[in-house]
Amino acid sequence: MEQPKLSIIIPVYNAEKYLNACIGSILSQSFRDFEIILVNDGSTDGSGAICDSFTIKDKRIKVFHKENGGVSSARNLGLDHALGEWIYFIDADDDINLSCLDFLSTRSLTGIDVVQFGFKTVEENKPDKEQLPLETKEFKDLDEFYNSGSLKNYTLWIHLIRRSIISDHNIRFNTSIKYAEDLEFVICALSVSRRVMTISIIGYHYYIRGNSAMARAFSYNNAKNHLIVAANILDFYEDLNLVKGIFFRSRIEYMIKSFFSFSARAGKLNAQNFKRDIDSHLKSYSYKNILGLKFYYLIRFFPFLYLNMIRFKGNKK
Repeated sequence: MEQPKLSIIIPVYNAEKYLNACIGSILSQSFRDFEIILVNDGSTDGSGAICDSFTIKDKRIKVFHKENGGVSSARNLGLDHALGEWIYFIDADDDINLSCLDFLSTRSLTGIDVVQFGFKTVEENKPDKEQLPLETKEFKDLDEFYNSGSLKNYTLWIHLIRRSIISDHNIRFNTSIKYAEDLEFVICALSVSRRVMTISIIGYHYYIRGNSAMARAFSYNNAKNHLIVAANILDFYEDLNLVKGIFFRSRIEYMIKSFFSFSARAGKLNAQNFKRDIDSHLKSYSYKNILGLKFYYLIRFFPFLYLNMIRFKGNKK
Protein backbone atom coordinates (compact mmCIF):
# COMPACT_ATOMS: atom_id res chain seq x y z
CA MET A 1 0.00 0.00 0.00
CA GLU A 2 1.31 3.46 -0.91
CA GLN A 3 1.74 5.90 1.93
CA PRO A 4 -1.56 7.67 2.54
CA LYS A 5 -1.63 11.34 3.40
CA LEU A 6 -3.53 10.67 6.62
CA SER A 7 -3.96 7.86 9.13
CA ILE A 8 -7.17 8.08 11.15
CA ILE A 9 -6.97 6.03 14.34
CA ILE A 10 -10.19 5.06 16.10
CA PRO A 11 -10.07 3.15 19.40
CA VAL A 12 -13.26 1.11 19.70
CA TYR A 13 -14.85 -0.22 22.87
CA ASN A 14 -18.54 -1.19 23.01
CA ALA A 15 -19.50 1.48 20.48
CA GLU A 16 -21.87 -0.51 18.26
CA LYS A 17 -24.54 2.23 18.50
CA TYR A 18 -22.25 4.90 17.10
CA LEU A 19 -19.66 3.23 14.86
CA ASN A 20 -21.63 3.43 11.62
CA ALA A 21 -22.14 7.18 12.02
CA CYS A 22 -18.52 7.73 13.00
CA ILE A 23 -16.98 5.78 10.13
CA GLY A 24 -19.64 7.01 7.72
CA SER A 25 -18.69 10.62 8.43
CA ILE A 26 -15.10 9.81 7.42
CA LEU A 27 -16.00 7.87 4.28
CA SER A 28 -18.24 10.78 3.19
CA GLN A 29 -15.31 13.22 3.06
CA SER A 30 -14.38 14.66 -0.32
CA PHE A 31 -10.74 14.19 0.73
CA ARG A 32 -9.99 10.52 0.04
CA ASP A 33 -6.28 9.94 0.66
CA PHE A 34 -6.49 8.30 4.07
CA GLU A 35 -6.45 5.00 5.89
CA ILE A 36 -8.70 4.19 8.84
CA ILE A 37 -7.23 2.09 11.62
CA LEU A 38 -9.87 0.58 13.89
CA VAL A 39 -8.56 -0.85 17.15
CA ASN A 40 -11.16 -3.04 18.82
CA ASP A 41 -10.16 -2.92 22.47
CA GLY A 42 -11.87 -6.09 23.68
CA SER A 43 -15.44 -4.99 23.00
CA THR A 44 -18.16 -7.24 24.40
CA ASP A 45 -20.91 -6.00 22.09
CA GLY A 46 -21.12 -6.14 18.30
CA SER A 47 -18.40 -3.55 17.69
CA GLY A 48 -15.83 -6.09 16.51
CA ALA A 49 -18.15 -7.49 13.85
CA ILE A 50 -19.01 -3.99 12.63
CA CYS A 51 -15.31 -3.21 12.32
CA ASP A 52 -14.74 -6.39 10.32
CA SER A 53 -17.62 -5.59 7.99
CA PHE A 54 -16.10 -2.22 7.10
CA THR A 55 -12.78 -3.80 6.11
CA ILE A 56 -14.66 -5.81 3.49
CA LYS A 57 -16.37 -2.70 2.11
CA ASP A 58 -13.30 -0.46 1.85
CA LYS A 59 -9.66 -1.50 1.45
CA ARG A 60 -8.52 1.69 3.20
CA ILE A 61 -9.88 0.35 6.47
CA LYS A 62 -7.84 -1.93 8.74
CA VAL A 63 -8.93 -3.48 12.02
CA PHE A 64 -6.91 -4.86 14.90
CA HIS A 65 -8.54 -6.85 17.68
CA LYS A 66 -6.91 -6.88 21.11
CA GLU A 67 -7.68 -7.70 24.71
CA ASN A 68 -9.11 -4.81 26.66
CA GLY A 69 -6.27 -2.56 27.82
CA GLY A 70 -7.75 0.91 27.76
CA VAL A 71 -7.92 3.72 25.23
CA SER A 72 -4.23 4.63 25.52
CA SER A 73 -3.03 1.14 24.65
CA ALA A 74 -5.49 1.06 21.73
CA ARG A 75 -4.21 4.37 20.39
CA ASN A 76 -0.60 3.23 20.77
CA LEU A 77 -1.36 0.09 18.79
CA GLY A 78 -2.90 2.25 16.09
CA LEU A 79 0.25 4.36 15.98
CA ASP A 80 2.35 1.21 15.59
CA HIS A 81 0.49 0.37 12.37
CA ALA A 82 -0.05 3.86 10.96
CA LEU A 83 1.51 4.66 7.58
CA GLY A 84 0.18 8.16 6.95
CA GLU A 85 2.12 11.39 6.77
CA TRP A 86 -0.38 12.82 9.25
CA ILE A 87 -2.11 11.28 12.26
CA TYR A 88 -5.63 12.02 13.43
CA PHE A 89 -7.54 10.43 16.31
CA ILE A 90 -11.32 10.16 16.47
CA ASP A 91 -13.42 8.67 19.26
CA ALA A 92 -15.78 5.94 18.11
CA ASP A 93 -18.88 7.63 19.57
CA ASP A 94 -18.25 10.96 17.83
CA ASP A 95 -18.07 12.02 14.18
CA ILE A 96 -16.61 14.73 11.95
CA ASN A 97 -18.00 17.48 9.76
CA LEU A 98 -18.40 16.57 6.09
CA SER A 99 -15.75 19.12 5.09
CA CYS A 100 -13.43 18.51 8.05
CA LEU A 101 -10.50 17.19 6.02
CA ASP A 102 -10.79 19.39 2.92
CA PHE A 103 -7.82 21.53 3.97
CA LEU A 104 -5.48 18.56 3.44
CA SER A 105 -6.00 18.91 -0.29
CA THR A 106 -6.52 22.68 -0.54
CA ARG A 107 -3.77 24.09 1.70
CA SER A 108 0.00 23.81 1.72
CA LEU A 109 1.18 22.30 5.00
CA THR A 110 4.90 22.47 4.24
CA GLY A 111 6.77 23.10 7.48
CA ILE A 112 3.61 22.65 9.56
CA ASP A 113 3.69 19.93 12.22
CA VAL A 114 0.34 20.42 13.99
CA VAL A 115 -3.01 21.69 12.71
CA GLN A 116 -5.75 22.82 15.10
CA PHE A 117 -9.40 23.37 14.15
CA GLY A 118 -12.70 23.86 15.94
CA PHE A 119 -15.40 21.58 17.28
CA LYS A 120 -19.05 21.44 18.22
CA THR A 121 -20.31 19.99 21.50
CA VAL A 122 -23.63 18.19 21.21
CA GLU A 123 -25.62 17.32 24.35
CA GLU A 124 -29.23 16.20 24.56
CA ASN A 125 -31.73 18.91 25.54
CA LYS A 126 -29.06 21.61 25.35
CA PRO A 127 -28.10 23.98 22.53
CA ASP A 128 -25.00 23.00 20.58
CA LYS A 129 -21.85 24.87 21.53
CA GLU A 130 -19.19 25.76 18.98
CA GLN A 131 -15.56 26.62 19.64
CA LEU A 132 -13.17 27.47 16.85
CA PRO A 133 -9.96 29.42 16.27
CA LEU A 134 -10.53 33.08 15.43
CA GLU A 135 -8.63 32.86 12.17
CA THR A 136 -6.85 30.56 9.77
CA LYS A 137 -3.20 31.33 10.33
CA GLU A 138 0.29 29.84 10.47
CA PHE A 139 2.37 30.46 13.61
CA LYS A 140 6.14 30.44 13.76
CA ASP A 141 6.39 29.37 17.40
CA LEU A 142 4.30 28.10 20.31
CA ASP A 143 4.17 31.33 22.27
CA GLU A 144 2.81 33.21 19.25
CA PHE A 145 0.28 30.40 18.78
CA TYR A 146 -0.77 30.54 22.44
CA ASN A 147 -1.10 34.34 22.49
CA SER A 148 -3.23 34.35 19.34
CA GLY A 149 -6.87 33.53 18.76
CA SER A 150 -6.13 29.81 18.92
CA LEU A 151 -8.29 27.57 21.07
CA LYS A 152 -6.84 27.18 24.56
CA ASN A 153 -8.00 23.61 24.28
CA TYR A 154 -5.59 20.77 23.64
CA THR A 155 -8.02 17.92 23.28
CA LEU A 156 -6.73 15.21 20.99
CA TRP A 157 -9.45 15.22 18.37
CA ILE A 158 -9.09 18.84 17.22
CA HIS A 159 -5.44 18.35 16.25
CA LEU A 160 -3.80 16.72 13.24
CA ILE A 161 -0.18 15.84 14.01
CA ARG A 162 2.61 15.05 11.59
CA ARG A 163 3.60 11.42 12.19
CA SER A 164 7.34 12.10 12.01
CA ILE A 165 7.35 14.30 15.12
CA ILE A 166 5.55 11.56 17.04
CA SER A 167 7.98 8.86 15.98
CA ASP A 168 11.13 11.03 16.11
CA HIS A 169 10.46 11.97 19.74
CA ASN A 170 8.87 8.68 20.81
CA ILE A 171 5.66 10.38 21.93
CA ARG A 172 3.24 7.78 23.23
CA PHE A 173 0.04 7.65 25.24
CA ASN A 174 0.58 7.05 28.93
CA THR A 175 -1.11 3.73 29.73
CA SER A 176 -0.70 4.17 33.49
CA ILE A 177 -3.39 6.87 33.73
CA LYS A 178 -6.98 6.97 32.54
CA TYR A 179 -7.60 10.72 32.36
CA ALA A 180 -5.71 13.65 30.77
CA GLU A 181 -3.41 11.27 28.88
CA ASP A 182 -4.54 12.88 25.62
CA LEU A 183 -3.55 16.33 26.90
CA GLU A 184 -0.06 15.06 27.70
CA PHE A 185 0.25 13.63 24.18
CA VAL A 186 -0.89 16.81 22.41
CA ILE A 187 1.18 19.15 24.59
CA CYS A 188 4.32 17.11 23.97
CA ALA A 189 3.64 17.06 20.22
CA LEU A 190 3.06 20.81 20.13
CA SER A 191 6.23 21.39 22.14
CA VAL A 192 8.47 19.84 19.46
CA SER A 193 6.61 21.30 16.47
CA ARG A 194 8.32 23.66 14.05
CA ARG A 195 5.16 25.52 13.11
CA VAL A 196 1.48 25.26 14.02
CA MET A 197 -1.53 26.22 11.92
CA THR A 198 -5.04 27.07 13.08
CA ILE A 199 -7.96 26.62 10.69
CA SER A 200 -11.17 28.44 11.52
CA ILE A 201 -13.64 25.65 10.81
CA ILE A 202 -15.84 23.36 12.87
CA GLY A 203 -14.29 19.98 12.14
CA TYR A 204 -15.29 17.69 15.00
CA HIS A 205 -18.62 16.80 16.61
CA TYR A 206 -18.20 15.85 20.26
CA TYR A 207 -21.19 14.15 21.87
CA ILE A 208 -21.74 14.24 25.63
CA ARG A 209 -23.75 11.26 26.78
CA GLY A 210 -24.66 9.98 30.22
CA ASN A 211 -22.03 7.24 30.04
CA SER A 212 -19.27 9.42 28.58
CA ALA A 213 -15.88 9.75 30.24
CA MET A 214 -16.53 13.44 30.91
CA ALA A 215 -19.75 12.61 32.72
CA ARG A 216 -17.82 10.62 35.34
CA ALA A 217 -14.58 12.61 35.29
CA PHE A 218 -14.51 14.24 38.70
CA SER A 219 -12.82 11.66 40.90
CA TYR A 220 -9.74 12.13 43.05
CA ASN A 221 -7.82 9.60 40.96
CA ASN A 222 -8.47 11.74 37.90
CA ALA A 223 -7.41 14.80 39.87
CA LYS A 224 -4.07 13.16 40.64
CA ASN A 225 -3.58 12.32 36.98
CA HIS A 226 -3.07 16.04 36.34
CA LEU A 227 -0.07 16.00 38.68
CA ILE A 228 1.35 13.01 36.82
CA VAL A 229 0.89 14.76 33.48
CA ALA A 230 2.54 17.93 34.80
CA ALA A 231 5.53 15.88 35.95
CA ASN A 232 5.76 14.05 32.62
CA ILE A 233 5.68 17.30 30.65
CA LEU A 234 8.40 18.74 32.88
CA ASP A 235 10.54 15.65 32.30
CA PHE A 236 9.89 15.82 28.55
CA TYR A 237 11.11 19.42 28.41
CA GLU A 238 14.15 18.64 30.55
CA ASP A 239 15.13 15.57 28.50
CA LEU A 240 14.98 17.51 25.22
CA ASN A 241 16.27 20.78 26.66
CA LEU A 242 13.25 22.65 25.31
CA VAL A 243 12.66 26.35 25.93
CA LYS A 244 10.18 26.85 28.78
CA GLY A 245 8.15 29.71 27.34
CA ILE A 246 4.65 31.06 27.91
CA PHE A 247 2.96 28.00 26.43
CA PHE A 248 4.90 25.65 28.71
CA ARG A 249 4.22 27.66 31.86
CA SER A 250 0.53 28.02 31.04
CA ARG A 251 0.11 24.27 30.57
CA ILE A 252 1.88 23.40 33.82
CA GLU A 253 -0.19 25.95 35.71
CA TYR A 254 -3.33 24.54 34.08
CA MET A 255 -2.46 21.02 35.26
CA ILE A 256 -1.85 22.16 38.83
CA LYS A 257 -5.07 24.16 38.92
CA SER A 258 -6.94 21.21 37.42
CA PHE A 259 -5.68 19.01 40.24
CA PHE A 260 -7.30 21.40 42.70
CA SER A 261 -10.52 21.95 40.74
CA PHE A 262 -11.07 18.21 40.22
CA SER A 263 -10.29 17.57 43.90
CA ALA A 264 -12.84 20.22 44.88
CA ARG A 265 -15.55 18.40 42.89
CA ALA A 266 -14.55 14.87 43.85
CA GLY A 267 -16.65 14.68 47.00
CA LYS A 268 -15.21 13.92 50.42
CA LEU A 269 -11.41 13.95 50.39
CA ASN A 270 -8.88 12.22 52.58
CA ALA A 271 -7.12 15.36 53.84
CA GLN A 272 -3.92 13.52 54.69
CA ASN A 273 -3.62 11.99 51.22
CA PHE A 274 -4.45 15.28 49.53
CA LYS A 275 -1.77 17.18 51.47
CA ARG A 276 0.76 14.41 50.90
CA ASP A 277 0.14 14.30 47.15
CA ILE A 278 0.52 18.04 46.52
CA ASP A 279 3.49 18.31 48.91
CA SER A 280 5.44 15.46 47.35
CA HIS A 281 4.79 16.78 43.86
CA LEU A 282 5.83 20.36 44.57
CA LYS A 283 8.95 19.18 46.41
CA SER A 284 10.01 16.99 43.49
CA TYR A 285 10.08 19.77 40.90
CA SER A 286 11.16 23.39 40.84
CA TYR A 287 7.85 25.22 40.47
CA LYS A 288 8.66 28.66 41.84
CA ASN A 289 9.77 30.10 38.52
CA ILE A 290 7.04 28.32 36.58
CA LEU A 291 4.00 29.22 38.68
CA GLY A 292 5.16 32.50 40.16
CA LEU A 293 5.89 32.99 43.85
CA LYS A 294 2.43 34.14 44.94
CA PHE A 295 0.57 31.12 43.55
CA TYR A 296 3.37 28.72 44.46
CA TYR A 297 3.41 29.73 48.13
CA LEU A 298 -0.40 29.67 48.28
CA ILE A 299 -0.66 26.05 47.15
CA ARG A 300 2.55 24.98 48.86
CA PHE A 301 1.68 26.19 52.35
CA PHE A 302 -2.08 26.79 52.21
CA PRO A 303 -3.46 24.14 49.84
CA PHE A 304 -6.74 23.75 51.75
CA LEU A 305 -7.35 27.49 51.60
CA TYR A 306 -7.01 27.42 47.82
CA LEU A 307 -9.18 24.29 47.61
CA ASN A 308 -11.94 25.99 49.62
CA MET A 309 -11.66 29.12 47.48
CA ILE A 310 -12.43 26.95 44.45
CA ARG A 311 -15.34 25.28 46.24
CA PHE A 312 -16.78 28.62 47.31
CA LYS A 313 -16.49 30.01 43.80
CA GLY A 314 -18.18 26.90 42.41
CA ASN A 315 -21.06 27.14 44.90
CA LYS A 316 -21.78 30.72 43.84
CA LYS A 317 -22.43 29.71 40.24
